[in-house]
Amino acid sequence: MKSSLSWRTETHIHEFGHRLQNVMPELDRFFESFWQSRTRADEIEKLNKFFRGYGEHEITKKDNFIDPYFGKIYYREIIDSNGKTVLVEKPLEMLTMTFQSILGGNIDRFKKLYEKDPDLFYLGLSLLARFK
Repeated sequence: MKSSLSWRTETHIHEFGHRLQNVMPELDRFFESFWQSRTRADEIEKLNKFFRGYGEHEITKKDNFIDPYFGKIYYREIIDSNGKTVLVEKPLEMLTMTFQSILGGNIDRFKKLYEKDPDLFYLGLSLLARFK
């Protein structure tokens, strides 16, 4: 069972990741590009297939992520080249879940990311260390 402090630390890091996405969109683009390349052929699935408590509208492309939540899909509106508003997929949990796994203090999650998804682990680690 997780301690209250451990859970709070992970949650704060996760939510700080969302803040980074807002103030450093170029950082988020690394994760978005990685997500797009990894999930290109994946089917969209409902998160409630994997976890209780999610609504029917909450979806993911689970790829081989250590947790299907890494692939959670949001949508954002953009204006296309014809001036029309279109919805595009926006994976807002790649950065947050990666940083949470690396920095959150949960050794099991850290090891799982390191062992099962080294590409994502090293992307997150390198961006934490060298992003400008």
